[in-house]
Amino acid sequence: MRSALALVIGCMVLTGCATEEAPFSDHEELADLEPVSADGKADGVPAAFNKNRVVDDDVFIGAGAMTVADVQKFLERSPYGNRSWLASYQIDGTSAAQAIVDAATGEDINPMALLVRMQVEASIVSKTVKPSQTLLNQALGCGCPDGGSCSAQYRGLSKQLVCGAKTFRKWYDASVAGTGKYRVGKTTSTLDGSVKPTTHATASLYAYTPWIESNKLVWNIYRKYVAHGEALGVFHPGTDPTPDPTPSGDWWKPTAGTSWQIELNTGAIDTSFNVRVYDVDLFETSAQTIAALKADGRKVVCYFSAGSHENWRPDASQYPASTLGNDLDGWPGEKWIDTRSPAVRTVIKARMDLAKTKGCDGIDPDNVDGYTNNPGFPLTAATQLDFNKFLAAEGHARGLAVGLKNDMDQIGELVSYFDFTVNEQCFEYDECDTLTPFIAAGKPVWQLEYGTQARATAVCADANARNFDTLVKNLDLDAARISCR
Repeated sequence: MRSALALVIGCMVLTGCATEEAPFSDHEELADLEPVSADGKADGVPAAFNKNRVVDDDVFIGAGAMTVADVQKFLERSPYGNRSWLASYQIDGTSAAQAIVDAATGEDINPMALLVRMQVEASIVSKTVKPSQTLLNQALGCGCPDGGSCSAQYRGLSKQLVCGAKTFRKWYDASVAGTGKYRVGKTTSTLDGSVKPTTHATASLYAYTPWIESNKLVWNIYRKYVAHGEALGVFHPGTDPTPDPTPSGDWWKPTAGTSWQIELNTGAIDTSFNVRVYDVDLFETSAQTIAALKADGRKVVCYFSAGSHENWRPDASQYPASTLGNDLDGWPGEKWIDTRSPAVRTVIKARMDLAKTKGCDGIDPDNVDGYTNNPGFPLTAATQLDFNKFLAAEGHARGLAVGLKNDMDQIGELVSYFDFTVNEQCFEYDECDTLTPFIAAGKPVWQLEYGTQARATAVCADANARNFDTLVKNLDLDAARISCR
């Protein structure tokens, strides 16, 4: 990268480093070198520089923290008491604010991270007149190794924004997965010391720029920008990248010990079972059947696949071909999907709207553990967490209870977002201990084993002792059932 700070962003895997120059302090915007008042509100950014915690994760990821209008207002009234030239800049007919949000949304990176990086690299935000094209070609230092020329494929502000967002996400996910050079809990050398990141955001920042002193400037600008954004009312980070839009909690919340039945075959639903909850197929179950169940005092949970494409569903054509991945083993006509895709999420939200319209009280979104399989896309633990939190937030926004289907490895991080869990075969795979956080939180574990009475005899005593609501069912999930209690 090239800037007055000579930060070593060229050390990114994208291009490699030609040299390892030490950073220096002649940053073009002197105001950025002034300490930001510790009294100013800047949630997610420590009041004093901490090399191991530069910023928190929720101010680094989560594209929803700033809308296009928010970014535009930030540029109109910049932290420098002026109107940034970016407020008027157009990229092929698209505003700079839109380009920033689009790049951020593609990787679920917080737009603030891109604003800060532009300023760190080349004082792009504080300028009031358009800088040279040469400077814009390396606006985030992405693909620009020190001592070498910038890669042509990353030249231009739009490409720099996309490149920066992708690189931030890559290193963030590597920290989450425990594969990155810089990652949470690991002491690693920088070019001027060593760090042990306590947030994935901090790990990503050091992977992007392996200098403590350089990240001190990043921290100071972050603090200035977050405080300014919050003062303007244009920065809305949550405790999670997909904040729950319904904090009041206005939806049904089932409790542990709630009896249930699940029928997902395409035949008529047997409504005769004396249970509190029915879990039925969203598309195959009519609004009239749902209404009849509710008239009998039942709650209705509507099942759909959130992480796969089923070619027989009425909305199957709404998924772009580019979002369809590998086949699900053993399930003809079904493919994994790219759950990072905004187009996929639009389809999922429409399914939730249908559930609301049909009268469902909750939803049971399936296949929400694609990252542990072979989906055909670079899904990671971090992208799965983001998608699953998106499901919870969007369902709650519609007044629907939301269940977590399997995804055993992330229960500890997700139990507070979901209202119940539906599990398949935890006894079969010796995984039932993983489900205890739901019971501890007073939330149902609706659990399935497949087989006959012999299977029920083998598991029911243990299931009841755990306060699970376990059913032994046929694989096609027809009406037949053996209830453990």
